[in-house]
Amino acid sequence: MFISRILRKILLNKKKRMDVNNNIIKAWKIFTVAGNNKLKFLYHGINKNRYIKFNKWLRADIKKVRDGSGEKYYRSGFHAYLTFESALKWLSSATKDEKRIIYPVFIKNWDYKKSAKFEDTVLAKYIYVPSNPILNKDL
Repeated sequence: MFISRILRKILLNKKKRMDVNNNIIKAWKIFTVAGNNKLKFLYHGINKNRYIKFNKWLRADIKKVRDGSGEKYYRSGFHAYLTFESALKWLSSATKDEKRIIYPVFIKNWDYKKSAKFEDTVLAKYIYVPSNPILNKDL
């Protein structure tokens, strides 16, 4: 009985951590532009497909993953930036081997990425990529 209460408490806390902010907000995401001018996720897609599905809520596969250095663990999710400027800083520091674009998206169930190099980096459980975004960075 005591162990089941502990497990229940751990599971409830885990759920709260994953759903820190359920508000739908605008954010900025960096995508790769493929040769056919279609957008792709930078590194991982959904079900091994990196191409973007527009105008629908996409759900991230949430799991424990390592960062690029292989040393730090964090909860996976869709990486996004709360400001255009933070996305631009990341893009300026990244390798230039692919054509990339900063694109406005909507996210929900997000939390700040604690080990991020740039502030305003978030991980979202859900992302919505509009097919015809308003490209004004101030909106």
